[in-house]
Amino acid sequence: MRELLIHLSCALNMSAFLLRDILWLRGLAILSSLVWISASIGTEFVGSIFWNLIFIAINSWQIIALLRDNQPVVFNEEEKNLYHGLFENFKPGEFLKIVRLGQWQDLRADSVLIRQGQFPDGVWVLSHGEAEVYDDKNVHKATLGANDLIGEMSYLTRKPPSVTVRMETDGRALFWQRKELEAFFRFHPTLKIGYQSVISTNLAGKLRR
Repeated sequence: MRELLIHLSCALNMSAFLLRDILWLRGLAILSSLVWISASIGTEFVGSIFWNLIFIAINSWQIIALLRDNQPVVFNEEEKNLYHGLFENFKPGEFLKIVRLGQWQDLRADSVLIRQGQFPDGVWVLSHGEAEVYDDKNVHKATLGANDLIGEMSYLTRKPPSVTVRMETDGRALFWQRKELEAFFRFHPTLKIGYQSVISTNLAGKLRR
């Protein structure tokens, strides 16, 4: 009987890694650990029982996190426009994590967000309003509007900007501190990839204008 349980546990573990759905994968991994523990009770394999309990705890925690991220979420109008305009590659729960990391700012016309040669504190994304981009000779280069990122190139390259960005009208933007973004993404590497994809998509859109 014990040998049969061991084979069943290994078969469940192998089946888990054949699944693409991460929720089912973790569920089967928990079931595999429970079967292995059942096979190990009354034997000298106390260590394996201990480690499988650890695996169960980790997978259970991750399942709770996955279910929480996939719960229906309600966006306010600003968040909804931002999500559909730029962040649809994120799950709604993941998007809210990104939003809550930032701070909403009301911006006045003529305020300078980016100054050429000075490293910015972070990254903005415009919710509404317009900003103008000027080179070092004060020649107008581009106009930025809703769902456009500002300061993203310095964030990616870690180099001071080669342009100045000034608000043309009153507006509103979500601002992320660079240090807070970096600290957050150290613990959420998959979200970092998604955020960099958003930057790439927005840059490509700017170049096509």
